[in-house]
Amino acid sequence: MKQFREKYQERIEKNKLLRLETNEEALKAINYEILNWKDNGTISKTAMEKLIMNEEAERKILEIDRIDRLERFESYSDDKKIEEKTITAVRKKYGL
Repeated sequence: MKQFREKYQERIEKNKLLRLETNEEALKAINYEILNWKDNGTISKTAMEKLIMNEEAERKILEIDRIDRLERFESYSDDKKIEEKTITAVRKKYGL
């Protein structure tokens, strides 16, 4: 997964931004429908469901960023552990 992400990082970032922009446009349409509820007399259940789906979509898109950061942190932590083991081994070998 890490190699895939590194290979397609730029494309992944562009796709995330595109999804967020599309989600923002959908939110504008939903907000328009909700703000103009007087024309219909009520706020439709469908509009509220769309709003919830929009919020869930945004959360999932942003969750991907959080997962990426967590994976990078885990990778950094693993690198640090390897570095510490290497230093310890060198110290033992040379009696430091």
